[in-house]
Amino acid sequence: MGRKRITIDGQQYYAYRVQVETAIGRELKTGEHIHHLDGDEENDNWENLALMSKGTHWILGRLNKALEKITLFDPRSGQPFHPVGFRFVLYREDMPSKEVE
Repeated sequence: MGRKRITIDGQQYYAYRVQVETAIGRELKTGEHIHHLDGDEENDNWENLALMSKGTHWILGRLNKALEKITLFDPRSGQPFHPVGFRFVLYREDMPSKEVE
């Protein structure tokens, strides 16, 4: 399906970008990125969006990619498993705490 776009005065914008810019009362600055906390780029709910620097966003993406390659072992059975659904996330200060998957 892809990322949602909206049209304002004949120009198309990503919906999540307009949502964050409206909330902070200004356009994003060069080097600011918006991260989807749950990794689902189609989930534009306000609670799922976090504003961060380009560098932080890049590091977060690399950490999550590295997690996909990790194999863990169940201490009870000794069987290997992959931490499916586990992600490094940064939480916004205005968000209530929530459990990491």
